[in-house]
Amino acid sequence: MVTKLLFVEAVLEFGFGLMLLLVPVTLCRVLGLHPSDAGFWPRFVGALLIGIAVATALRDHLPAGTGIGLAGHAAINFSIAIALLVHFMLGTAAPTKRGRALLAALALALTGLALVEIAYVS
Repeated sequence: MVTKLLFVEAVLEFGFGLMLLLVPVTLCRVLGLHPSDAGFWPRFVGALLIGIAVATALRDHLPAGTGIGLAGHAAINFSIAIALLVHFMLGTAAPTKRGRALLAALALALTGLALVEIAYVS
């Protein structure tokens, strides 16, 4: 189960990271998020997500204790969910209803995924 969870994390992070890296402005518009004309920060986040995905994928090919495991992903997912909730409390989450709904669903999904990951941390 641990391997499956890490695989899902890596695939999702790589997929979203690649989309943010390649088409950041279009992706933000389609998802109803704050527009970013320059695209610097969405691309930066995309590069970070790809880096996390690669570190996760390399975990099985490196010596024990290296790479990112379930505990690391749980911490990342909780951090992102908390940041999204803070933006909701401040009223700065997204300019559209579609964007706010997406971010609320993302915060709930990341919290649920983090709780599942914590259950499998050994």
